[in-house]
Amino acid sequence: MRPPFSLLSITISAFAGACTSDAGPPWSEQAAFHSLLVASVYQAEIKAVIVRIAIPGASPEEIETSVAEPLERRILTLGDVRSVRSTASDGQFRLEVQFTQPPGAKELDEVRLVVDQFWRSHTTGANGDMPTVSLDRASKS
Repeated sequence: MRPPFSLLSITISAFAGACTSDAGPPWSEQAAFHSLLVASVYQAEIKAVIVRIAIPGASPEEIETSVAEPLERRILTLGDVRSVRSTASDGQFRLEVQFTQPPGAKELDEVRLVVDQFWRSHTTGANGDMPTVSLDRASKS
Protein backbone atom coordinates (compact mmCIF):
# COMPACT_ATOMS: atom_id res chain seq x y z
CA MET A 1 0.00 0.00 0.00
CA ARG A 2 1.11 3.49 -0.67
CA PRO A 3 1.42 5.89 2.33
CA PRO A 4 -1.10 8.49 1.05
CA PHE A 5 -3.72 5.82 0.52
CA SER A 6 -3.08 4.39 4.00
CA LEU A 7 -3.36 7.78 5.59
CA LEU A 8 -6.60 8.52 3.73
CA SER A 9 -8.19 5.21 4.68
CA ILE A 10 -7.24 5.61 8.36
CA THR A 11 -8.66 9.14 8.41
CA ILE A 12 -11.94 8.04 6.82
CA SER A 13 -12.26 5.11 9.22
CA ALA A 14 -11.61 7.29 12.26
CA PHE A 15 -14.10 9.91 11.08
CA ALA A 16 -16.78 7.31 10.32
CA GLY A 17 -16.26 5.67 13.72
CA ALA A 18 -16.50 8.96 15.55
CA CYS A 19 -19.70 9.92 13.72
CA THR A 20 -21.40 6.67 14.67
CA SER A 21 -20.49 6.91 18.36
CA ASP A 22 -22.92 8.27 20.95
CA ALA A 23 -20.64 11.25 21.64
CA GLY A 24 -21.86 13.19 18.60
CA PRO A 25 -19.97 14.52 15.64
CA PRO A 26 -16.27 15.17 16.15
CA TRP A 27 -16.49 18.77 14.96
CA SER A 28 -18.69 19.68 17.94
CA GLU A 29 -15.93 18.57 20.32
CA GLN A 30 -13.39 20.52 18.30
CA ALA A 31 -15.59 23.61 18.38
CA ALA A 32 -16.05 23.29 22.14
CA PHE A 33 -12.32 22.87 22.65
CA HIS A 34 -11.62 25.91 20.43
CA SER A 35 -14.13 28.01 22.39
CA LEU A 36 -12.54 26.95 25.65
CA LEU A 37 -9.09 27.79 24.34
CA VAL A 38 -10.18 31.22 23.06
CA ALA A 39 -12.03 31.99 26.31
CA SER A 40 -8.98 31.15 28.40
CA VAL A 41 -6.68 33.25 26.22
CA TYR A 42 -8.89 36.35 26.18
CA GLN A 43 -10.46 36.12 29.63
CA ALA A 44 -9.60 39.07 31.83
CA GLU A 45 -10.14 39.62 35.49
CA ILE A 46 -11.51 42.99 36.55
CA LYS A 47 -9.33 44.21 39.38
CA ALA A 48 -10.48 47.70 40.25
CA VAL A 49 -12.18 50.92 39.22
CA ILE A 50 -9.70 53.53 37.99
CA VAL A 51 -10.25 57.30 38.03
CA ARG A 52 -7.98 59.54 35.97
CA ILE A 53 -8.04 63.32 36.10
CA ALA A 54 -5.89 65.82 34.23
CA ILE A 55 -5.40 69.10 36.08
CA PRO A 56 -2.96 71.17 34.00
CA GLY A 57 -0.58 73.31 36.02
CA ALA A 58 -1.37 71.72 39.39
CA SER A 59 1.47 70.44 41.53
CA PRO A 60 1.33 67.00 43.18
CA GLU A 61 0.88 68.71 46.57
CA GLU A 62 -2.07 70.78 45.32
CA ILE A 63 -3.69 67.69 43.81
CA GLU A 64 -3.15 65.74 47.03
CA THR A 65 -4.84 68.31 49.27
CA SER A 66 -7.57 69.62 46.97
CA VAL A 67 -8.51 66.46 45.04
CA ALA A 68 -7.05 63.21 46.38
CA GLU A 69 -7.87 63.44 50.07
CA PRO A 70 -11.47 64.72 49.76
CA LEU A 71 -12.27 62.33 46.90
CA GLU A 72 -10.81 59.35 48.77
CA ARG A 73 -12.96 60.18 51.82
CA ARG A 74 -16.10 60.27 49.68
CA ILE A 75 -15.32 57.02 47.88
CA LEU A 76 -14.59 55.21 51.14
CA THR A 77 -18.25 55.76 52.11
CA LEU A 78 -19.36 53.45 49.28
CA GLY A 79 -20.24 49.90 50.22
CA ASP A 80 -17.80 47.01 49.72
CA VAL A 81 -14.73 49.23 49.17
CA ARG A 82 -11.63 47.37 50.32
CA SER A 83 -8.98 50.01 49.54
CA VAL A 84 -8.39 53.31 47.79
CA ARG A 85 -4.96 54.23 46.47
CA SER A 86 -4.05 57.43 44.68
CA THR A 87 -1.02 58.84 42.92
CA ALA A 88 -0.44 62.43 41.91
CA SER A 89 2.13 63.96 39.62
CA ASP A 90 2.41 67.31 37.88
CA GLY A 91 -1.04 67.91 36.41
CA GLN A 92 -2.12 64.24 36.67
CA PHE A 93 -4.14 62.27 39.20
CA ARG A 94 -4.92 58.54 39.31
CA LEU A 95 -7.14 56.82 41.86
CA GLU A 96 -7.56 53.05 42.16
CA VAL A 97 -10.59 51.73 44.03
CA GLN A 98 -10.56 48.04 44.98
CA PHE A 99 -13.68 46.29 46.18
CA THR A 100 -14.19 43.16 48.26
CA GLN A 101 -15.50 41.45 45.09
CA PRO A 102 -14.47 42.11 41.46
CA PRO A 103 -16.25 45.33 40.49
CA GLY A 104 -18.95 45.43 37.84
CA ALA A 105 -21.30 47.97 36.32
CA LYS A 106 -22.90 48.82 39.69
CA GLU A 107 -19.59 49.69 41.34
CA LEU A 108 -18.42 51.57 38.25
CA ASP A 109 -21.60 53.68 38.30
CA GLU A 110 -21.30 54.36 42.04
CA VAL A 111 -17.71 55.60 41.70
CA ARG A 112 -18.59 57.60 38.58
CA LEU A 113 -21.46 59.31 40.43
CA VAL A 114 -19.25 60.27 43.40
CA VAL A 115 -16.49 61.55 41.09
CA ASP A 116 -18.91 63.54 38.92
CA GLN A 117 -20.55 65.16 41.96
CA PHE A 118 -17.17 66.01 43.44
CA TRP A 119 -15.84 67.38 40.15
CA ARG A 120 -18.89 69.58 39.56
CA SER A 121 -18.79 71.01 43.09
CA HIS A 122 -15.03 71.73 43.05
CA THR A 123 -14.35 73.00 39.53
CA THR A 124 -15.66 75.51 37.08
CA GLY A 125 -14.74 73.29 34.15
CA ALA A 126 -11.93 75.55 33.03
CA ASN A 127 -9.11 73.79 34.88
CA GLY A 128 -9.01 70.38 33.24
CA ASP A 129 -10.90 67.75 31.35
CA MET A 130 -13.70 65.71 32.83
CA PRO A 131 -12.41 62.76 34.88
CA THR A 132 -12.43 59.32 33.27
CA VAL A 133 -13.72 56.40 35.30
CA SER A 134 -13.08 52.90 33.97
CA LEU A 135 -12.66 49.27 34.96
CA ASP A 136 -9.09 48.05 35.25
CA ARG A 137 -8.69 44.69 33.56
CA ALA A 138 -5.77 42.38 34.11
CA SER A 139 -5.23 39.33 31.92
CA LYS A 140 -5.34 36.03 33.71
CA SER A 141 -2.27 33.91 33.27
